[in-house]
Amino acid sequence: GMLRGMVALLLAASSSCFSLLPSPPSLTPPSSFSSSSSLASSTSPALFTPTSFLQHRRRSMQAHRLSLSSSTDISAALQRKVIDNFLGLSTQGDGARDIDSLIAQLVRSGSSWDAELLSSGPWLALYTQGKPPRWQRQAQWLPWARNVASQDYDVGGGRVRNRGEIWGSRVFVTVEGELQELQPERTFTPKMFQAGIQSGTLHVLGLEIPLPIRGRGFAKLLYLDRNVRIFQSPKESESEWEEEGLVVVQVPASAFSFT
Repeated sequence: GMLRGMVALLLAASSSCFSLLPSPPSLTPPSSFSSSSSLASSTSPALFTPTSFLQHRRRSMQAHRLSLSSSTDISAALQRKVIDNFLGLSTQGDGARDIDSLIAQLVRSGSSWDAELLSSGPWLALYTQGKPPRWQRQAQWLPWARNVASQDYDVGGGRVRNRGEIWGSRVFVTVEGELQELQPERTFTPKMFQAGIQSGTLHVLGLEIPLPIRGRGFAKLLYLDRNVRIFQSPKESESEWEEEGLVVVQVPASAFSFT
């Protein structure tokens, strides 16, 4: 019944963005990174004069600006498409294919790490790539309710808060816990995070009911800018709530409206 569905959903909410794992998976640096030895050899005096080096730097900076502009345009298009898809406004039959293509382009390009941007308030999970996770399916058990799930990071404070709606703002679940940035020396995606969920609350028409939710999990950030952020459940995930390799696209709550 309704109570059973609520219990199932709140359990899903506790792991909707963090798949429970026995140990953190390894990270492979993006292919765009060069080793220090190869970089040193490519900039040796035998190959570069001061003039040619400056020309090389100018070309590199220009290419970087073009790439950045392109990525921003792509992420803006992705934001529009996932919002339209969520609201049922997509008119083209291959809308999901277009979204998946944009996701692939952004993941390939990667992004610089920005802790302040990741900590800029709640972001809404509007699109998943792969088999729909159980937390998403169970959020749809009330056909007349358009429910959303959100996630709010505070990297500096080491906290995370997940919110999963059951009946919009009338009935929803929140879970909170500690957040740890793994390999903080990395300045480019992917970035891995570990969360230790410590508590949960069921909110029913203004009432707050504490829930004994505990758990540890990991999430991999694949891309981040002001338009979208893309997470992946690590392939090593053993969580029954999410399939291996699940990709979730989130947009800032400020960019989204039902109206």
